[in-house]
Amino acid sequence: MKIALSPVIQKNNFEKSGYVFLVLIPLVLLGFWKTYFSKFFGAFNSISSYMIFHFIMMATWITMLIVQPILIRKNKLRTHRFIGKISYFTMPLLIVSIVLMINLDKTTPAEELTFVNAQGLRDLFALVACYIIAILNRRERDIHARAMIGTGIAILDPIIARVMNFIVIPILMSIHPNPDDRVGSLIKTIFYIVKYGAVLVPLVILIYRDRNQNARGRWIFPSLLVIYGVSHLLLVYQNFILGKPVHIPVLDDFVRWFQALPLT
Repeated sequence: MKIALSPVIQKNNFEKSGYVFLVLIPLVLLGFWKTYFSKFFGAFNSISSYMIFHFIMMATWITMLIVQPILIRKNKLRTHRFIGKISYFTMPLLIVSIVLMINLDKTTPAEELTFVNAQGLRDLFALVACYIIAILNRRERDIHARAMIGTGIAILDPIIARVMNFIVIPILMSIHPNPDDRVGSLIKTIFYIVKYGAVLVPLVILIYRDRNQNARGRWIFPSLLVIYGVSHLLLVYQNFILGKPVHIPVLDDFVRWFQALPLT
């Protein structure tokens, strides 16, 4: 009598995610080139202390995202736990640096200080939420690993935004300076597709990879997809359909209150 064997499902512990996060290094170099690295060649004094602090903390966290899964893969669990405990100090400092950088921007017109436009606060919320989930579930590998990857997604979005705003837009404007004609509108559309897709596509891929898993943390990536998907849909509606800022009264008031705080 033949016995039917059920297919073996390979459990996904994301031990190779550290190698994937290596892609953040060139993206950081590009994103911070104009406002940070380029100023090492003659204008270092113009770099604000807030930017230096933020870059150091961002680089530290990216290093952790790269190193920690590799340590798990190589069975260096004691070192992994030690670095994990260091994150109890580095993450609060990273959060402080992000808060200061968001508050530092005083150039946004008052009518554009809306919750929909406050992408930095959205990323900060996703980062903090994922880190708290990861730490509370540090003994549940399925949840912990996915939540830590979520912190990487949360910092990927502002890095992509910097690359697009400081590198891609100037190049496109030099090639075609008129953003309002047909070609300019096409370039603008492609720009937003790439900018938003850089975060949404990885989330979709992660959800697809999780489709046959029985892991307890499967809800993390769909939750992030909802947060970023809704946020980006609101931006698309605002920029392409409505043509003016989308207002959400109570949340807009919070954004303006936060931006007016004398933190920087």
